[in-house]
Amino acid sequence: MSSLREKNRSHRFALTRASIEGNPRRWMSLHVWIAVLVILIPTTTYANVSTGGLWSNAFFHLVFGNAMIGVFEGSLAWVFFRATPGIAIWGLILANYFSMFVGLFLLAGMNSILHHPEAERYLLFHLPALLIIMLIACWLATVVLEWPFCRHILPEKKRSWRRGFVMSVVLQAISYAVLVILYLPACRMTLYSEGRLERDVSFAKKPSAVVYFIDPLRPGVWRISLDGSSRKKTSPIHIGESSCSLHFKKAEEDGGIGLWLHGYPNDKKTCRIIATGFHPGKEALIVKEDEDWERSKWRTQNLQREESPTWKAYAGPTPYLGLRVESRTGSYHLTLYTPLYSLAWGNATILPGDQMVAQLGSMIVLVDLPTRRVGLLTTGRAPVVVMKK
Repeated sequence: MSSLREKNRSHRFALTRASIEGNPRRWMSLHVWIAVLVILIPTTTYANVSTGGLWSNAFFHLVFGNAMIGVFEGSLAWVFFRATPGIAIWGLILANYFSMFVGLFLLAGMNSILHHPEAERYLLFHLPALLIIMLIACWLATVVLEWPFCRHILPEKKRSWRRGFVMSVVLQAISYAVLVILYLPACRMTLYSEGRLERDVSFAKKPSAVVYFIDPLRPGVWRISLDGSSRKKTSPIHIGESSCSLHFKKAEEDGGIGLWLHGYPNDKKTCRIIATGFHPGKEALIVKEDEDWERSKWRTQNLQREESPTWKAYAGPTPYLGLRVESRTGSYHLTLYTPLYSLAWGNATILPGDQMVAQLGSMIVLVDLPTRRVGLLTTGRAPVVVMKK
């Protein structure tokens, strides 16, 4: 009896195997549906070397998205190169995971370079062309990294390095074309389409405003005039304090107004007065009480003298939200966000004369609100503004 059961079991297995080998479409459909069922939860897809930079904080999406891309590329390999469906799909899923992790490692190193203050100044004026170069570089890296996998999944009689390379080029060309179509609508580069970038602040108006800021390259608190002149170091700070914030606050000793350096979250070791002698009766400045200093950098300060301000601005906490400017006649966005590179706005202060000082990445810029001109004032962060009344 037991031998009869074993014969029946082996017979069923042989029939199943024969049906699969005789109908590869069924085999491929099985793998496709398994992969789709596993991937239904995520809503965004990521693939290849560039996926290390595509919303890399959404690691869950990265992992499952690469499986979906592997299914897609495996299907292409089966259609165009007659690769065995199961081997092609699972082989290219593995290839996408491999290239993704290599991409994460490479892009992590590139990210620190691209967001260096000096690099940001250069990229700000050359980013559109450099993004194309970065995309091509990611494509070439993916072609090379997935080349051995493509060779391996070819039928044994047709397996060669040359055919594997051709397959990798074709698959990545199609895959990246699809990725560009999917992710292009998510890019927001209105800083270039709606704004006018300037390399200086020659359009600065006459208000006698002074900007205090932290320079990450030459650690210290500095001050600079609105037109870019009179740059001067006012107080040295430690290198570890370069990520702190600046705020005007009442001094605990005499109740006067002082410029304070604050750590996060309100670290007492870095919470200290940098400069004193400010007079709200003679100068326009924003005095803050104790609050969440990190979140306060997204709240726009307004030094306009009108009771009903002409301009309002909102600096979003993420690069995707960018800077929204509103007036009585309309509104516009100044945003620099792409999956591969982005810069966030913060610490915005609207001045009389329809101009605004704000932080963009590791730079401090002057924005002429009516004309949408954005000029580079200096390298720095955490700007606060003082104006004579």
